[in-house]
Amino acid sequence: MAINNNYKLTYSGLVSAISSSINEPARLLMLHVLAYANRDRLMSEQLSRYIEKSGSQLESLMTSLIEDKYLTLTHSEDVPDQELIVSPEMFISQLETLSVNGKVILADAHGLILASSGYSASDAEYIAAIARNLVQISEQAKARIKNHTDKKLWSTGLSWGSLRALCLSIYVGRRQYILVVGGLPDLEKAEFFNLVGFLVRRYGYE
Repeated sequence: MAINNNYKLTYSGLVSAISSSINEPARLLMLHVLAYANRDRLMSEQLSRYIEKSGSQLESLMTSLIEDKYLTLTHSEDVPDQELIVSPEMFISQLETLSVNGKVILADAHGLILASSGYSASDAEYIAAIARNLVQISEQAKARIKNHTDKKLWSTGLSWGSLRALCLSIYVGRRQYILVVGGLPDLEKAEFFNLVGFLVRRYGYE
């Protein structure tokens, strides 16, 4: 079976793909589709290298993801088309759209800031350090909760004085990132897909 880029992730699929560090076949397949969005045709042999499945098994997995509404056809108007990020300026401009007030920070698992918008440099460093500690505590709590699902974004609220923010733990492959969104988040949009797609292509997902 030949598989090409006639598929794209839905928002539910994106959330499922980045909410866990477990490299299960379905998650790797979704990240692979995201990585190759708007690029050359994909064949089943290429996908099989990542998910260790081939032939009817791969077809069955694709069918299951479509039925669960994690994947859809590219002509679907319910899912935004991806745009390739080609510059740091474009990355920042898309990052700031994830909050209604433009205040967003992206940091690695250690709290090192990769990009920020709407905050001063000193405030961003301070907030990222707090977010790192909150996410660590949150992840420990998550591990202790029985029957929790790994297909939802795990978030922690940050409230300090006039500061109101949401801290999200995002996984691209086994790499963890911390996304801090000041004010109301606005994630169900093309820019979020673009940013995660950039991370997938830049740092890999295995």
